[in-house]
Amino acid sequence: MNARELLNKLLAGKGHRIERTMPVILRENVLFSADLDFLIQHEVFRNGGKLHFIQIGANDGVSRADDLIRYVRNHGASGLMVEPQPDVFAILQKNFAAYPGITLLNKAIHSDADAMTLYRLDPQLLEERNDLPHWARTNGVASFDRRHVLGHARRIGLGEEAIVEQQVSCITLSELLALSPKMPDVLKVDTEGYDYEVLSMLDLGRCRPAIIHFENSCMTNEQYETLIKRLITAGYRFLADKMNTTACLCNPAGS
Repeated sequence: MNARELLNKLLAGKGHRIERTMPVILRENVLFSADLDFLIQHEVFRNGGKLHFIQIGANDGVSRADDLIRYVRNHGASGLMVEPQPDVFAILQKNFAAYPGITLLNKAIHSDADAMTLYRLDPQLLEERNDLPHWARTNGVASFDRRHVLGHARRIGLGEEAIVEQQVSCITLSELLALSPKMPDVLKVDTEGYDYEVLSMLDLGRCRPAIIHFENSCMTNEQYETLIKRLITAGYRFLADKMNTTACLCNPAGS
Protein backbone atom coordinates (compact mmCIF):
# COMPACT_ATOMS: atom_id res chain seq x y z
CA MET A 1 0.00 0.00 0.00
CA ASN A 2 1.50 3.34 -1.06
CA ALA A 3 1.27 6.60 0.90
CA ARG A 4 -1.77 7.92 -0.97
CA GLU A 5 -3.69 4.65 -0.49
CA LEU A 6 -2.88 4.70 3.25
CA LEU A 7 -4.04 8.30 3.62
CA ASN A 8 -7.24 7.55 1.71
CA LYS A 9 -7.93 4.64 4.04
CA LEU A 10 -7.50 6.93 7.06
CA LEU A 11 -9.60 9.71 5.52
CA ALA A 12 -12.41 7.50 4.21
CA GLY A 13 -14.35 7.70 7.46
CA LYS A 14 -14.43 11.49 7.22
CA GLY A 15 -15.70 11.48 3.64
CA HIS A 16 -12.46 12.73 2.09
CA ARG A 17 -10.24 11.32 -0.63
CA ILE A 18 -6.90 12.38 -2.13
CA GLU A 19 -6.75 12.33 -5.92
CA ARG A 20 -3.79 12.93 -8.20
CA THR A 21 -3.81 16.44 -9.67
CA MET A 22 -2.40 17.64 -12.98
CA PRO A 23 1.36 18.28 -12.78
CA VAL A 24 2.39 21.92 -13.10
CA ILE A 25 4.34 21.21 -16.28
CA LEU A 26 1.11 20.46 -18.16
CA ARG A 27 -0.74 23.66 -17.32
CA GLU A 28 0.77 25.60 -20.21
CA ASN A 29 0.68 22.69 -22.66
CA VAL A 30 -2.81 21.19 -22.47
CA LEU A 31 -5.39 21.48 -25.27
CA PHE A 32 -8.67 21.97 -23.41
CA SER A 33 -10.87 22.52 -26.47
CA ALA A 34 -10.58 19.07 -28.08
CA ASP A 35 -10.76 15.36 -27.26
CA LEU A 36 -9.05 12.21 -28.54
CA ASP A 37 -11.75 11.43 -31.10
CA PHE A 38 -11.62 14.99 -32.46
CA LEU A 39 -7.85 14.79 -32.86
CA ILE A 40 -7.97 11.43 -34.63
CA GLN A 41 -10.79 12.57 -36.91
CA HIS A 42 -8.72 15.62 -37.78
CA GLU A 43 -5.76 13.37 -38.57
CA VAL A 44 -7.97 11.25 -40.85
CA PHE A 45 -9.09 14.43 -42.66
CA ARG A 46 -5.50 15.71 -42.90
CA ASN A 47 -4.42 12.41 -44.45
CA GLY A 48 -7.15 12.39 -47.08
CA GLY A 49 -9.31 9.85 -45.28
CA LYS A 50 -6.51 7.45 -44.33
CA LEU A 51 -5.13 6.46 -40.95
CA HIS A 52 -2.41 4.07 -39.79
CA PHE A 53 -1.98 3.19 -36.12
CA ILE A 54 -0.05 1.01 -33.70
CA GLN A 55 -1.85 -0.19 -30.58
CA ILE A 56 0.22 -1.76 -27.80
CA GLY A 57 -1.77 -3.63 -25.18
CA ALA A 58 -4.75 -4.03 -27.50
CA ASN A 59 -6.73 -6.51 -25.34
CA ASP A 60 -9.75 -7.58 -27.46
CA GLY A 61 -9.66 -4.34 -29.46
CA VAL A 62 -13.33 -3.46 -28.98
CA SER A 63 -14.20 -3.29 -25.26
CA ARG A 64 -12.65 0.04 -24.23
CA ALA A 65 -14.08 3.49 -24.92
CA ASP A 66 -10.83 4.63 -26.55
CA ASP A 67 -10.35 1.54 -28.75
CA LEU A 68 -9.65 2.32 -32.41
CA ILE A 69 -12.10 -0.15 -33.96
CA ARG A 70 -14.42 2.68 -35.06
CA TYR A 71 -11.74 4.10 -37.35
CA VAL A 72 -11.17 0.66 -38.86
CA ARG A 73 -14.88 0.24 -39.54
CA ASN A 74 -15.66 3.80 -40.64
CA HIS A 75 -12.44 4.82 -42.43
CA GLY A 76 -10.70 1.57 -43.33
CA ALA A 77 -7.80 2.43 -41.02
CA SER A 78 -4.80 0.12 -41.17
CA GLY A 79 -2.87 -0.86 -38.10
CA LEU A 80 -0.60 -3.10 -36.09
CA MET A 81 -2.11 -4.37 -32.83
CA VAL A 82 -0.11 -6.08 -30.08
CA GLU A 83 -1.55 -8.24 -27.28
CA PRO A 84 0.49 -10.71 -25.19
CA GLN A 85 -2.24 -12.82 -23.50
CA PRO A 86 -2.84 -15.87 -25.78
CA ASP A 87 -6.52 -16.34 -24.92
CA VAL A 88 -7.28 -12.64 -25.25
CA PHE A 89 -5.28 -12.55 -28.48
CA ALA A 90 -7.55 -15.28 -29.87
CA ILE A 91 -10.55 -13.03 -29.22
CA LEU A 92 -8.71 -10.12 -30.84
CA GLN A 93 -8.11 -12.27 -33.93
CA LYS A 94 -11.81 -13.09 -34.12
CA ASN A 95 -12.84 -9.45 -33.72
CA PHE A 96 -10.56 -8.27 -36.53
CA ALA A 97 -10.76 -11.24 -38.90
CA ALA A 98 -12.78 -9.19 -41.40
CA TYR A 99 -10.18 -6.40 -41.65
CA PRO A 100 -7.17 -7.33 -43.84
CA GLY A 101 -5.50 -3.99 -43.15
CA ILE A 102 -4.95 -4.95 -39.51
CA THR A 103 -1.89 -6.99 -38.50
CA LEU A 104 -2.04 -8.73 -35.11
CA LEU A 105 0.96 -9.74 -33.02
CA ASN A 106 0.86 -11.99 -29.94
CA LYS A 107 3.73 -10.29 -28.12
CA ALA A 108 4.56 -7.95 -25.26
CA ILE A 109 6.88 -4.97 -25.62
CA HIS A 110 9.98 -4.94 -23.42
CA SER A 111 13.23 -3.01 -23.49
CA ASP A 112 15.56 -6.04 -23.56
CA ALA A 113 13.94 -9.35 -22.51
CA ASP A 114 12.89 -12.05 -25.00
CA ALA A 115 10.30 -13.32 -22.51
CA MET A 116 8.69 -12.01 -19.34
CA THR A 117 6.31 -13.12 -16.62
CA LEU A 118 2.92 -11.47 -17.02
CA TYR A 119 0.62 -11.30 -14.00
CA ARG A 120 -3.14 -11.36 -14.56
CA LEU A 121 -6.43 -12.30 -12.95
CA ASP A 122 -7.23 -16.00 -13.24
CA PRO A 123 -9.28 -16.44 -16.47
CA GLN A 124 -11.23 -19.37 -14.98
CA LEU A 125 -12.24 -17.27 -11.99
CA LEU A 126 -13.35 -14.46 -14.30
CA GLU A 127 -15.59 -16.86 -16.23
CA GLU A 128 -17.24 -17.94 -13.01
CA ARG A 129 -17.79 -14.44 -11.61
CA ASN A 130 -20.31 -12.44 -13.64
CA ASP A 131 -20.58 -9.91 -10.80
CA LEU A 132 -17.14 -8.42 -11.50
CA PRO A 133 -16.70 -5.12 -13.39
CA HIS A 134 -16.27 -5.16 -17.15
CA TRP A 135 -12.57 -4.22 -17.09
CA ALA A 136 -11.84 -7.25 -14.89
CA ARG A 137 -13.96 -9.75 -16.84
CA THR A 138 -12.20 -8.73 -20.08
CA ASN A 139 -8.69 -9.35 -18.66
CA GLY A 140 -7.87 -5.66 -18.56
CA VAL A 141 -5.17 -5.59 -15.88
CA ALA A 142 -2.41 -7.91 -17.13
CA SER A 143 0.94 -6.44 -16.08
CA PHE A 144 4.62 -7.16 -15.53
CA ASP A 145 4.08 -5.72 -12.04
CA ARG A 146 2.36 -8.15 -9.67
CA ARG A 147 1.60 -5.36 -7.19
CA HIS A 148 -0.34 -3.52 -9.88
CA VAL A 149 -2.61 -6.51 -10.50
CA LEU A 150 -3.00 -7.17 -6.78
CA GLY A 151 -4.10 -3.57 -6.22
CA HIS A 152 -6.84 -3.94 -8.81
CA ALA A 153 -7.83 -7.35 -7.40
CA ARG A 154 -8.28 -5.93 -3.92
CA ARG A 155 -10.43 -3.10 -5.28
CA ILE A 156 -13.02 -5.69 -6.36
CA GLY A 157 -12.80 -7.94 -3.34
CA LEU A 158 -10.29 -10.49 -4.64
CA GLY A 159 -7.03 -11.57 -3.04
CA GLU A 160 -3.65 -12.94 -4.06
CA GLU A 161 -5.19 -16.31 -4.94
CA ALA A 162 -6.90 -14.62 -7.91
CA ILE A 163 -3.57 -13.80 -9.58
CA VAL A 164 -1.87 -16.19 -12.00
CA GLU A 165 1.42 -16.03 -13.88
CA GLN A 166 1.93 -16.45 -17.61
CA GLN A 167 5.13 -16.44 -19.65
CA VAL A 168 4.88 -14.22 -22.72
CA SER A 169 7.18 -13.56 -25.65
CA CYS A 170 8.59 -10.05 -26.02
CA ILE A 171 10.07 -7.75 -28.66
CA THR A 172 11.42 -4.20 -28.41
CA LEU A 173 9.56 -1.15 -29.65
CA SER A 174 12.15 -0.72 -32.41
CA GLU A 175 11.48 -4.27 -33.60
CA LEU A 176 7.76 -3.57 -33.59
CA LEU A 177 8.15 -0.33 -35.55
CA ALA A 178 10.25 -2.22 -38.11
CA LEU A 179 7.20 -4.41 -38.80
CA SER A 180 5.04 -1.40 -39.59
CA PRO A 181 4.79 -0.49 -43.29
CA LYS A 182 5.03 3.21 -42.40
CA MET A 183 5.27 5.52 -39.43
CA PRO A 184 2.02 5.40 -37.44
CA ASP A 185 -0.26 8.42 -37.36
CA VAL A 186 -1.47 7.24 -33.95
CA LEU A 187 0.46 5.34 -31.28
CA LYS A 188 -1.75 4.02 -28.47
CA VAL A 189 -0.13 2.42 -25.41
CA ASP A 190 -1.90 0.68 -22.52
CA THR A 191 0.43 -1.73 -20.75
CA GLU A 192 -0.76 -1.47 -17.15
CA GLY A 193 2.29 0.06 -15.55
CA TYR A 194 4.87 -0.21 -18.34
CA ASP A 195 3.81 2.76 -20.50
CA TYR A 196 6.70 4.94 -19.36
CA GLU A 197 9.25 2.28 -20.30
CA VAL A 198 7.61 1.69 -23.68
CA LEU A 199 7.56 5.37 -24.55
CA SER A 200 11.13 5.78 -23.31
CA MET A 201 12.12 3.40 -26.14
CA LEU A 202 10.56 5.70 -28.75
CA ASP A 203 13.19 7.57 -30.78
CA LEU A 204 11.37 10.84 -31.44
CA GLY A 205 14.08 11.89 -33.84
CA ARG A 206 13.12 9.04 -36.18
CA CYS A 207 9.48 8.37 -35.36
CA ARG A 208 7.03 11.08 -34.31
CA PRO A 209 3.41 9.93 -34.54
CA ALA A 210 0.94 12.81 -34.86
CA ILE A 211 -0.92 11.44 -31.83
CA ILE A 212 0.40 9.44 -28.87
CA HIS A 213 -2.17 8.19 -26.35
CA PHE A 214 -1.03 6.54 -23.11
CA GLU A 215 -2.05 5.75 -19.55
CA ASN A 216 -0.42 8.06 -17.03
CA SER A 217 -2.12 6.88 -13.83
CA CYS A 218 0.55 4.22 -13.14
CA MET A 219 3.53 6.54 -13.62
CA THR A 220 5.39 8.25 -10.81
CA ASN A 221 5.38 12.04 -10.87
CA GLU A 222 9.05 11.99 -11.83
CA GLN A 223 8.45 9.60 -14.75
CA TYR A 224 5.50 11.62 -15.98
CA GLU A 225 7.35 14.93 -15.82
CA THR A 226 10.37 13.44 -17.62
CA LEU A 227 8.16 12.06 -20.39
CA ILE A 228 6.13 15.26 -20.77
CA LYS A 229 9.27 17.41 -20.99
CA ARG A 230 10.64 15.11 -23.67
CA LEU A 231 7.43 15.29 -25.68
CA ILE A 232 7.21 19.07 -25.31
CA THR A 233 10.72 19.37 -26.73
CA ALA A 234 9.59 17.24 -29.70
CA GLY A 235 6.70 19.64 -30.38
CA TYR A 236 3.75 17.96 -28.64
CA ARG A 237 0.89 19.50 -26.68
CA PHE A 238 -1.58 17.59 -24.56
CA LEU A 239 -5.00 16.46 -23.47
CA ALA A 240 -4.82 15.00 -19.98
CA ASP A 241 -6.81 13.74 -17.03
CA LYS A 242 -5.93 11.64 -13.98
CA MET A 243 -5.98 8.43 -16.06
CA ASN A 244 -4.76 9.14 -19.60
CA THR A 245 -2.74 11.61 -21.65
CA THR A 246 -2.95 12.33 -25.36
CA ALA A 247 0.06 14.03 -26.92
CA CYS A 248 -0.59 15.81 -30.21
CA LEU A 249 1.98 17.31 -32.56
CA CYS A 250 1.32 21.01 -33.09
CA ASN A 251 2.53 20.86 -36.69
CA PRO A 252 2.56 17.25 -37.95
CA ALA A 253 2.76 18.37 -41.57
CA GLY A 254 6.12 19.94 -40.88
CA SER A 255 7.53 17.04 -38.92
